Amino acid sequence: MKLKKSTWFLLFLAISLGGWVYFYEIKLEAQRIAQQKQAKKVFDFDLKNIQYITIVRPVETSPEWQLLKLTKNQDISNSSWKIEQPQIALVNQGVISFLLNLIEKETIENKLLVTDEQLSQYGLDQPVATITIQLDNQQTYSILLGKETINPELIYAQINPVKKEALPTEVLLVSKNWHYAVIRELKEWQDSSHDQS
Repeated sequence: MKLKKSTWFLLFLAISLGGWVYFYEIKLEAQRIAQQKQAKKVFDFDLKNIQYITIVRPVETSPEWQLLKLTKNQDISNSSWKIEQPQIALVNQGVISFLLNLIEKETIENKLLVTDEQLSQYGLDQPVATITIQLDNQQTYSILLGKETINPELIYAQINPVKKEALPTEVLLVSKNWHYAVIRELKEWQDSSHDQS
């Protein structure tokens, strides 16, 4: 059986068009996924621009310390950090690396819109901890950590909260690793391999 030239042309055109649509859709889908991942990150700045980090915890849950201020130790290297408050010491490298990894890579699992009056239901009226990050350009970012969700691997959080009268407030669902990163005794934050006064 011999096909006509017009049939071959139509067959070629159909295969070409199908191939173009297939590859075009795959490429576009990959770009969309990359954009969604970028949009879902908790923070979007370069770690090297961080000047200092403060962590505040309520006295009821943290009688040992309520304010922890961590700064880059410029005397040694950019990757070394020190505790400025409540007492001066070098920071445990593993502990700061865990926190910095969350700041750089952690994503938002979901978002809810709630009123300011509902924040107490999520533990955000009196957060478990508040992390504030100051960059060297004086920009400040903060994350308030609230209660666990129904899924024990997630917690409620708020990024850069602003009081807005009668407008919904955004509450995020993020990994419970944020709790693990900051709810520590002071001695866990300190680098025990170095003595510094």
